Amino acid sequence: MGGTDGSDIGTTPLWRRRLGLRVPLAVNLFTIMAALTLGVVLVMTGFTAVKGRQVAEATGRTLSREVTASVAHQVEALFAPAAVLARLSASLPDLARPPDLLIHPAGWYIMQALDAYPALYSAYMGYADGAFYQIIAIPHESADTLRAKLRNRMVARAHGAPPGTRFIHRVILTPDPGRRLEVWTYLDPARQLLGSKVVENPSYDPRRRPWYRQGRDSQQVALTDIYTFDSLGSAGLTLARGFDGNLPGVFGLDLTLTAIAAFLEQQALTPNGRLLVVTTDEQVIAYRGPEGLRTGAEMVRGRPLALGDLGDAGIVHALLAKRAAADVALIDEAAGNDGPLLVRRVPVNLPGGQPLVVAMAAPLADFTGPVDDLLADSLLFAAALALLGLPLTYVVARRMSHALNQLAAEAARIRELDMSGEVRVRSPVREIHDLATAQQTMKKSLATFGHYVPRELVRQIVAAGGEARPGGERRELSLMFTDITGFTPLAESVEPEDLMVRVSHYFEEITAAVTANGGVIDKFIGDAVMALWNAPTLNPDHPRLAALAALEAHRRVAAFNAGLKENRLPPFPTRFGLHLGEAVVGNLGSSERMDYSAIGATVNMAARLEGLNKVYGTGILLSEHLRQRLDGAFVTREVDRVQPKGSREAVRIFELLGVHPRGRLAGGPGGGPGGGPGGPPGTVSGHTVNSGTVAFASRWAAAQDRLRRLQDFAGAARLFAELAGQRPDDPLAIKYRDLTARLAADPTAADQWTGVRRMEET
Repeated sequence: MGGTDGSDIGTTPLWRRRLGLRVPLAVNLFTIMAALTLGVVLVMTGFTAVKGRQVAEATGRTLSREVTASVAHQVEALFAPAAVLARLSASLPDLARPPDLLIHPAGWYIMQALDAYPALYSAYMGYADGAFYQIIAIPHESADTLRAKLRNRMVARAHGAPPGTRFIHRVILTPDPGRRLEVWTYLDPARQLLGSKVVENPSYDPRRRPWYRQGRDSQQVALTDIYTFDSLGSAGLTLARGFDGNLPGVFGLDLTLTAIAAFLEQQALTPNGRLLVVTTDEQVIAYRGPEGLRTGAEMVRGRPLALGDLGDAGIVHALLAKRAAADVALIDEAAGNDGPLLVRRVPVNLPGGQPLVVAMAAPLADFTGPVDDLLADSLLFAAALALLGLPLTYVVARRMSHALNQLAAEAARIRELDMSGEVRVRSPVREIHDLATAQQTMKKSLATFGHYVPRELVRQIVAAGGEARPGGERRELSLMFTDITGFTPLAESVEPEDLMVRVSHYFEEITAAVTANGGVIDKFIGDAVMALWNAPTLNPDHPRLAALAALEAHRRVAAFNAGLKENRLPPFPTRFGLHLGEAVVGNLGSSERMDYSAIGATVNMAARLEGLNKVYGTGILLSEHLRQRLDGAFVTREVDRVQPKGSREAVRIFELLGVHPRGRLAGGPGGGPGGGPGGPPGTVSGHTVNSGTVAFASRWAAAQDRLRRLQDFAGAARLFAELAGQRPDDPLAIKYRDLTARLAADPTAADQWTGVRRMEET
């Protein structure tokens, strides 16, 4: 046996025996794990860098898109009202009257207009005989920015206006052939005279100015090129239009470039980002780059600032790239030292055949540079971690990967059913009198009819000639069902007369919420309400409006119940169910009596969802079909996957919590009731949740993912326990805390759990 042992030792290579003696196994494992850990760290670092660059580029695209759209909207908002004012003013009969030494008949109107539009420098009329009437506005000293204050003082100084001047009247008269007279008058904010001066034979002749020629030759409002204002000595633009009256002349409005420049100055740009407003013939209106702000008022070699004077190849790329016209484009070829550029241009169509262009260019490196710096730092840190030992390497690497994943990871009036007022037609002709009486009777009848059927349905019946036939059509609908919790025992304890009054007031609140958000009350079913959207009138925004209506109804009912409690009356706690799908909607019934309603599985599902609220202790439940159409504008939380009684398939259901504070409803043009001018209809105010609710919903979604997608019952139990601790009065959180705790503790129950709840009663 001793020989055998000696033979084994003798056949083992010397380097292996020495290696085994010198390096413990623990060190070998440590080395292997350290290498693996370093490899994982390197892979994670690379992955995070790629995702981080993608996120950075996406952020850059979003910023470029939002800034250009905002500036284009501001430019349009600046010029469009002024163009309308110019067009309407030129049609005033008083405008075409020649001026004299007194205040012109249109003077008070012009001063009101200048008060209403602070961006306007002056308004004036030039006449074919050389006469001229101008009102110049000196803005109040309460300007928002230093630039605006300096501009106000410059205007006052340029005209020698005494302190406190609000308006300057300038009149040029031609009392005798070959003789001209110019009178300057200074008025305070109360239109009281502060002073005046007279200039004999002034050199200014309105007929030689570009605005006069363009306005005289155009049938529409004309927008001039940038030129120097004679009265101010600085550059701007003029909107001009010829008089509609018999006296030939032109009405003009002057706009300085201050408003556009100030707006560009307020925009958030990257360190090397550039923003430009330019005419199609390359006249610069305003430009903001790394060196600061420049405007078309700047004169270069005796002419207004042009695109070529900027020396900015990046902004030229933004104007010339074809893809930049559709959306934000990435220009790979280098523009100077900037490298790849994110560019976009947006046209702004303005009156007078002189469209403007808003363009933006920003180096991609402005967005990805921090990510690249982070990658370099991460690589150095990973190398240092390998030297600190396996435990420290493992812990720190996990922390790094977690942090980096976080970085990478977000008749006409009757047809319109306007029944206000009376038909007041008096005529000695009997037939006309009878027709007026009949029409008044019809208005009253239709007004009464509108209380029983949806207003939109009445409008359709009137438009169709007053005839409705049985029949329906298949259409996608959003539906809402409501029901009062515990209404039966409440009804038995209250006098019927009192109950009817309270329920009627309650229905008023529900109806107001539905109507304000474009919905139709289909029917009242006892204490329940059925409402629908997208019928009888098509409305592509029906999912959002249905969700807003539910939130508004919930808020109104809460206020209504508070009033009941103050009067020591039992409240009407209400549950809501929302669903989206196809149903048959139309006139149901016989030829003698019909009801406009919807039928189908979609309607049944909406009613089932309302009833499920009492199972989960929730207030507003909606189906996954509807939630998918809300496009992230609302905050929801997943409730369950259920198979209601009579349904063949399980559906995911969610609780509606409110409007997302950073969604398009709360932050955009449409943030208030009705979405703002030109925005989508719907009542948003008061339904935006706070950041705490958004964070709670996010943690709830993570817990549901643990439970349903990962089936990590222990992890889900931990998360739901934390959520229930945060909101101990939340029945749904308590339910899931108990459910996940049972699944985590009972393997048998976990194996049998399918994630679908079958309802036998609801």
